[in-house]
Parts: sequence; structure tokens; C-alpha cells
Amino acid sequence: MKLSDSKEYTNGNHAFKHDVNSGNHAFKHDILNDMLKSMSSGNMLKSMSSGNMLKSMSSGNMLKSMFSDTVERWRGQRTPYVWPLMLSLRFFTEAERLLFKALDEEESASFLSDTEFAPISLIMLGEWYKRGYTGVSDDTPQWVREIDWRRAWENSGVRNWKRWVYSFTQSGNQSWLYSGMVLGGLACVFEHSHDRSNRLLRDLCRLFHGEEDLQLDASARAQALRASIEQQGSVYRFIMEMTDAHSELSVSFSTDEQEEVRNLRNTILRINREVIQGKLNSEWIITTSPYQQDTISKSLRVKLRPERVDGEKRWFLSRERAEEWGFHIHGDLTEITLSARFYLEGSALPDDIEVLHFQTAGKASAGFNTIEPEHMGVIDRMPQQFDAWRLVARANDGQEVEIDATLNKVGE
Repeated sequence: MKLSDSKEYTNGNHAFKHDVNSGNHAFKHDILNDMLKSMSSGNMLKSMSSGNMLKSMSSGNMLKSMFSDTVERWRGQRTPYVWPLMLSLRFFTEAERLLFKALDEEESASFLSDTEFAPISLIMLGEWYKRGYTGVSDDTPQWVREIDWRRAWENSGVRNWKRWVYSFTQSGNQSWLYSGMVLGGLACVFEHSHDRSNRLLRDLCRLFHGEEDLQLDASARAQALRASIEQQGSVYRFIMEMTDAHSELSVSFSTDEQEEVRNLRNTILRINREVIQGKLNSEWIITTSPYQQDTISKSLRVKLRPERVDGEKRWFLSRERAEEWGFHIHGDLTEITLSARFYLEGSALPDDIEVLHFQTAGKASAGFNTIEPEHMGVIDRMPQQFDAWRLVARANDGQEVEIDATLNKVGE
């Protein structure tokens, strides 16, 4: 089966190209040396007796030799996630070069879902999703389109493999394909080229922290990501590691050769900080009198968003979030009161109106529980005249922080 001799992925000012005829010669030399060292003397003699040893190795065999340690590490994990392997761009580039050549030497792609190659195919799929997925069908390599992903899962050797395949979409190959893709974590190129507002990353961080009232799009990819978060699967663990700037995974992303990989790490860290700060939902409630239609009343409702702690959702204020707001946490800080502050023509009106109250859950280091049973507060009586407002928080030790960095203008 003859494929094109090269595959190029482009995103803005960045492009990287896989050329099956050239590649990185120094890197190929290193890999070849490693493969030769791994061959037993008996196998080497067999290869030499039949002619040139290098010619006796097909591209498929070279690919298997290249992945021998990687597959062993992958199978040694408790999960089939690809991102903990932290493969380099050079490794992926050379592996895909060999994959294209192996496909050239075979009549079909069916061998890639056989027992010998299925683990390699799933690892490559996760790594390609991380480095090359753009969301554009024409950019999808032919090997991704042609592999029987259901058969690859079945022959992967993954224990309880059905657990890792999400049944969220219509019949067909999509759930098998996307379940393999998310083993790679998140698509670095796609997130920066497709969604400049980073809405999906923001929603995933919010889902990670336990929020539910989100409307992700209906695409198979979005649903696979959501399922992975809700089931604490690959993407959940990926976000958990990535939001820790000092974790091994986060550090490896920060030094990766590919620009989009480095950018994704920095974007997730920034968005997660913003999500942690954005603990509250606020909305205006407008009602009309059933007896006097021209009479309306207005109230402000402030609702606490849940937070995920040890895999469970809790309606409380974590120490981390309180510190992001600007509080210095210490043993004597036991209460935090959230209030609304109203403004008229740029000047704060007297008397803030309290909305929510928090008390320590034993120790300040453990966070603060909300006193309100419905995890929300409603302000029914407010100043007659105001044109802006913001939320402020005050601790029992006198510390005060403004949660809203800018004023919320009335009518905006």
C-alpha cells in the first residue's frame, strides 16, 4: 500500500514535517544502535547468514524494536494512558516515518491491529493526538483512518480494555478511535488553532473542579473529553498533573521541542488559576407583580460552585482558592464573609450587604464550609440607586479582598 512520502502538520507559524526518505539521520543511527544491542547473538548470526543484516529487518520489525521498551513501560502502568510515557518529538517523528514505510511494504493496514502491533498503534494514536491533531479531516494521517481501532483495542493486551472505551456516540468506529485519542491527554495544536477563547480548556478545568452546569458541544471529541473527566479517566488525570506546575509531566511539557506543547501547559496553568478565582456564579432575578404589571422587583443571587476534593464534589471554599483571592491563611483565620458592594458614579455606597458565610472545617488549612444550606445567597433589598457592584470578601482577622477585579456595570 503506497502512501505519500511525507506528512506536514501546520499551525500558524509552526510546522513540522515527517519525511519517510530522510528524517533525522543522527536520531535514526541512535535507534539502530539500540536495536542492534537488543538483538541476541543467535538472532544476529541468523540475520548475517541470510545476507545483509539490515536488509533482513523490515520497517515493521524496526518499529517493533524501537517500541520494545516503550510498550513494556506502557503495559507496566496501571492504566493505558500514553501521556505518562512523555515521548519526545524526535521519537514520535522517527516512529511515524517507520510506520509510513511499514505501510508501504504491506498490502493493507490490518497488521497494525494485530497482537504484535496493536499496542504500538494505540501509543502512536495518543501521541499523534497530542502533537498533530488539528480537527481538520484532511490533516488526519492515512494510518489513523485505516486502522481497525476496535480490533486494536481487543488485541492491545490492556487489562479490562472495555473499561477505557467510551460508549457515548452513534455506532461505528468513532468511539473506539476517540477513546484511543484521549489516551494522549489533550490536542496541543488544536486547542491553540481552533479555539482562541480557550472555552473547552476552561470548561474542562471547571469540570475537573466539580462543576456540572456546562454545555459542551455535541462532537464525539468533546463528549469523549467530558466522559474522561467525569469518570476520572485519562484527561482528568492529565489535567490534575498539568495544573501542578512542578509535576514531572508539567515540567516535561515546559521543555518540549514543540511550541504548541509548551503553550498548552502555560495556557492550562493560567486558565486553572482563573477558574479557581471564579468560585461564584451571580445572576439578577427580575420579577413582576401579579397585581401591578408595571411594578418590578430585582434581586441578586450569588451561588457557590462546587469543588472536587479527593474525587468528591463539595460546596466549600478551599484554602487554595482563598489564597488565590488574596487571603493570607493562618491558624486564627476561622471565618470569611462574602458581601456585595454597590457603587454610584464611581463611589462606593456605605454598608456592604452580606451574601454568603464560610467557617473553617476544623482547620483553616482544610478549607471553609459554607453555612447556607442551599450554597447560595440572595439579596432582596439593595440601594435604590446604583450603577455598578462587585463582590468583596472579609475575614475575621480584618483581611479584605476584592473578588471581582473590575466593577460589574448594571445593564451590561
